[in-house]
Amino acid sequence: MGGPKGNPVALAGAHGADIEAVGTALDNPNDSAAKQTRQEKWRERNPVATWAHSATRSAIRRGIIQPEPCSVCGEQKAEAHHPDHRDPLRVIWLCRPCHKAEHRRMKVEGGE
Repeated sequence: MGGPKGNPVALAGAHGADIEAVGTALDNPNDSAAKQTRQEKWRERNPVATWAHSATRSAIRRGIIQPEPCSVCGEQKAEAHHPDHRDPLRVIWLCRPCHKAEHRRMKVEGGE
């Protein structure tokens, strides 16, 4: 509503510039880390884990592995936990609370 300020499409139209160039100019490279979500920062720091999660999702979609109930409490809705991200198809199925507890346990023991 307030004109082209901050809008790459409006700025490009107002100044006859390339939309991508204007969009890039609006992004301050010094602020890129501040704009990342917590998940994006985690993915950047953990490329092997990110790859393992992607490979696991693909294997589930393709029917190579089947989701199971939580191996601790039996809850039907469970997530895949990777004891070793280098082996993405070897997972332990844990519900969200048990998964979080497992990561806390691993952190205390120095495994994470």
